[in-house]
Amino acid sequence: MKVNQSIALVFAFVLTVCVHAQDSGGPTTIDTDKDGLYDKLEVNTHNTNPNVADTDGDGLEDGEEIYDYNTNPLLKDSDGDGLLDGDEVKIHQTNPLAADSDLDGLADREELNVYNTGVLDKDSDKDGLLDGIEVNTHKTDPNVGDTDEDGLGDGEEIYDYNTNPLLKDSDRDGLSDGEEVNEHKTSALKSDTDGDGLTDAEELEKYKTDPNVGDSDGDGLGDGVEVGEHGTNPLLGDTDGDGLLDGIEVNTHKTDPNVGDTDEDGLGDGEEIYDYNTNPLLKDSDWDGLLDGQEVNEHKTSALEPDTDGDGLTDSEELERHKTDPNVADTDGDGLGDGVEVGEHGTNPLLGDTDRDGLSDGEEVNKYKTSALEPDTDGDGLTDSEELERHKTDPNVA
Repeated sequence: MKVNQSIALVFAFVLTVCVHAQDSGGPTTIDTDKDGLYDKLEVNTHNTNPNVADTDGDGLEDGEEIYDYNTNPLLKDSDGDGLLDGDEVKIHQTNPLAADSDLDGLADREELNVYNTGVLDKDSDKDGLLDGIEVNTHKTDPNVGDTDEDGLGDGEEIYDYNTNPLLKDSDRDGLSDGEEVNEHKTSALKSDTDGDGLTDAEELEKYKTDPNVGDSDGDGLGDGVEVGEHGTNPLLGDTDGDGLLDGIEVNTHKTDPNVGDTDEDGLGDGEEIYDYNTNPLLKDSDWDGLLDGQEVNEHKTSALEPDTDGDGLTDSEELERHKTDPNVADTDGDGLGDGVEVGEHGTNPLLGDTDRDGLSDGEEVNKYKTSALEPDTDGDGLTDSEELERHKTDPNVA
């Protein structure tokens, strides 16, 4: 019993001494400003004010700075980003030790006070570009995914298409970059994607041609050449409907692709080339005095042979002067060709018996050697036919 009492007395003494030491401000355990740091540490180690809980007035107590955040209790803005350490920790949830908490290239203060971007989000507008790269490099809006509102995100423009994220129409062809890439599959960097001499916008909006194909109608002429040089239809392979592609007319035959019958001879250019082998640039291919169309369509003569029937008279001589048949060498069927009658004997190629003596012109000339122009060759008072057929006399001897 006496032992227990002795122990109790000793304990009470020690307790009394401790309380006295606390009350009297023992130098090792006193925290005057209640900031979590003993005064001795504040004075000797951290050089903070033991009488002020937040020595640097940054919103964090000295003890928090030392033990919780590892910030400088003597510096309001430990990372020099323009924000108080306390604001970073308690308001913005940013890192008070890193000036750029999200590592996007913009200091936290810039994001909060200048650009209004997400201080904890590297890419505030989710366009594939860091906020700092947008602001400092490309001058795009870090809060708008498509700064120029052209239908392509800023990141797409920079990394995928190399277009200008500040210009709706990078190639200035009249189409927005987004339209070109997403709708028309044209180049947003070349105003004339297919190189045909028409801008992409002209092709799509004015001429309705394909901006990705230089020759939309496949006729052998580029769309720009058709529109700018020849005035042909870039959507129609054969503008004049003559059976020849515009390119073949221009490049091969030198015919007019806008006129079906270039030489106005009554035959279409295609007919002349493919059907009759006549010259589509010459009205009268065989130089016989008749238009090719007249020969083919009216007279059924050859437009390539001036004398279709080979009788020694041109087709036009037969038709216009002698009224003979240009397709029949001996129109009157008398045994003498039309050309021989006209050129050698002076007989009528339309009358089988020119002198009306009862003998055909051919018989007289070729068989009896009588005159086809005189009914009584020997002048004896008997016609040549009377002598030959009735009297059996010689029509050439009186």
